[in-house]
Amino acid sequence: MILKSLGFCGWKKNESSSSKKEYKSVIEELCHQFCMEDIRKATNNFDKKLLLVEESFYFWVYKSCVEYNGTSNYTIAIKRGSPTKKKKMKNEEDSTRSYMVNEIELLCQLRHPNIISLIGFCKENEMIVVYEYMANGSLGDYLFKRKKEPLSWKKRLEICIGVARALHYLHAGAKRTIFHRFIQPNSILLDENMVPKLSNFELSLQGALSTSKPKPITDDIRGTIGYIPLEVLKLGIYTDKCDVYSFGKVLLDVIFGTRDEDLMSKINMLASLHFGERTNEYLEVLKHLPLTLIRPSKLLCSWIPMEEMVDPDLNGKIAPECWDAVMSIAQRCIEYEADERPTMGEVELLLESALSLQQQFHITHSAAAHYTLSSTTYIHMLPSICIHANNIEDMLNHQFPLADIREMTNNFDDDYGIMGKGSFGEMYRGRVRLNGVTDNYYYWIAIKKMDWPSICDSGMQFNFRKEIEKICVIRHPNLVSLLGFCDDDDNDHNHNDDDDDDDDDDDDVDDSVEDDNDDDAKILVSEFIQNGSLLYNLHDSHRIKKALTWKKRLQICIGVAQGLHYLHTASMFHRNIKLTNILLDRAMVPKLSDFGFPWSNPIHAGYYAAPEWCEGHEFTDKCDVYSFGIVLLQVVFTSKLPLIEGESDPILKGKIAPQCWEVFSDITRRCLNLEPNERPTINEVMTQVEHALALQEEADANTSDEYNLLSMTFDDDVLLGRALC
Repeated sequence: MILKSLGFCGWKKNESSSSKKEYKSVIEELCHQFCMEDIRKATNNFDKKLLLVEESFYFWVYKSCVEYNGTSNYTIAIKRGSPTKKKKMKNEEDSTRSYMVNEIELLCQLRHPNIISLIGFCKENEMIVVYEYMANGSLGDYLFKRKKEPLSWKKRLEICIGVARALHYLHAGAKRTIFHRFIQPNSILLDENMVPKLSNFELSLQGALSTSKPKPITDDIRGTIGYIPLEVLKLGIYTDKCDVYSFGKVLLDVIFGTRDEDLMSKINMLASLHFGERTNEYLEVLKHLPLTLIRPSKLLCSWIPMEEMVDPDLNGKIAPECWDAVMSIAQRCIEYEADERPTMGEVELLLESALSLQQQFHITHSAAAHYTLSSTTYIHMLPSICIHANNIEDMLNHQFPLADIREMTNNFDDDYGIMGKGSFGEMYRGRVRLNGVTDNYYYWIAIKKMDWPSICDSGMQFNFRKEIEKICVIRHPNLVSLLGFCDDDDNDHNHNDDDDDDDDDDDDVDDSVEDDNDDDAKILVSEFIQNGSLLYNLHDSHRIKKALTWKKRLQICIGVAQGLHYLHTASMFHRNIKLTNILLDRAMVPKLSDFGFPWSNPIHAGYYAAPEWCEGHEFTDKCDVYSFGIVLLQVVFTSKLPLIEGESDPILKGKIAPQCWEVFSDITRRCLNLEPNERPTINEVMTQVEHALALQEEADANTSDEYNLLSMTFDDDVLLGRALC
């Protein structure tokens, strides 16, 4: 219905308080006041057919038209307090009214292309707010409801940049600093040109003059669960960095973007890959949580790489450099410590740079290019600790206080930081900040909490500190670096007051196993390898990223052989070579893990174990060679054991040159010889796999056709596997 005349009414004269007088003057100068009669005509007496959205328990929004600014059919949005809410309790009605008054007072003073415009209001009987109409709904409609065409990656970035500009204006461009407090996708509206407009200022706080540094404000907890930072939940303290945190969660939503009805099915699929034995336990917890807390939560971001959670509509559409930039921005926005988060001005510039990277890729690549995100990115929402070092190598044999380890892992909280469990410990993920030459550089670390009682019960005798010192000095591009440790029992040993023992020469005495109790903390800290294990990357279910090519698999095998050769030349055996102990970094360079410690005995090596070791003979370098031979088999046939003839990886069909296969299969058979003395050294294995790669590259340079292998068979004893040890 079209409203032909627009009434403008002054405030009632009996409003005498100073605050109301100030409010009156602001409203009269900057904002129209509608009469309720006109509002009812415009909405056909609040006809539910005109209801745009039953926005929340507190507010309903209607669509209508008025005569405004010389336009007879000016489309507007009219928000009123929820009729069902208003009838319940008087104090709730007053609260709703105060929220709307707060929004009116703020919006009538704000002018920005990315903030919704206030048209006017009505205060007769109930509070009504009138805004410009947003033809394309909210960002949440596109991300979670999918009632319209999916947003392109470029458009999502442009929307985020617009919102960042609005928040920058609120924090630093208006007369007084304003904390929005309600940043989430449904608060970001889109006009007919898909320009984003920030809305929902009911909960916003007005602070000090923007010319001064924003000051914290203590208030009741307000906002949307899942978008509220911890400092608010704990202390009720609001700063501009709270909005930054909420914006970071919106960035993750923009990437994740799964429809509400598809959310749990997607989580079920991802959980089955990453949660392991605890899948059902986590899913039971998740199904009772609100969607805003699940999407994307600490739990999901800590366990599941962001590349796997990308909106399917964006697969292959995000340039790798742009992806890395946006992930870095999101991580910085949701830092645990508020002071570590950037300002919205910084975020705005960084997002513009990320968009520029995406556009440059479009220029240099064809429009139909399909981008591959080869990295594995985890979002960390727990505290990091600061270490005074210029680079990671300066952390050699660093001793971490137990308090720092507990802080990084949320006191070893299984829900957020645990990566896996093994025979003698649990692995967690954490971060450190290096405050050296590169200011505040963040570095991911892996934290292994040892199950010390089990190790002690195993009967192994060794000195924990000496074993750590021995491994920390081992450095090779294809070995995971041990950075340091935590030995909570050290203080007891280092502060021994028994003077009679001071002169004892007991360096060689085991002072860890005998005296340890269940409360002793023995923790190893190593570099964190982003792209997971070789098992993970070979598994069909994990091929959201590009599958490993044959040449890449050969390169990985060469790298593993190089790392193993380094260990053997140092008179050290790995003792536990298997797919899960071969990790791939961001550049897909392989790194051997879990080596050199007395507790790394191949007790559970299974199919990887050399026959002579299973029969009770001494472990030698040739046992490692045998285990590596099983790995060579697995990169061709399947990641599962026992191997089954005919189940070669279909990805490799027609990709292996015959001359390459001849060399590769020969060295694999030799590695798996039942007689240890007949097996090659790992150096010879490395040389032969390098030769196989050279033959493959030579063949690929001379033909683009698929190859035809006459046979890919092995002896049954080799291929079908043996009984477990």
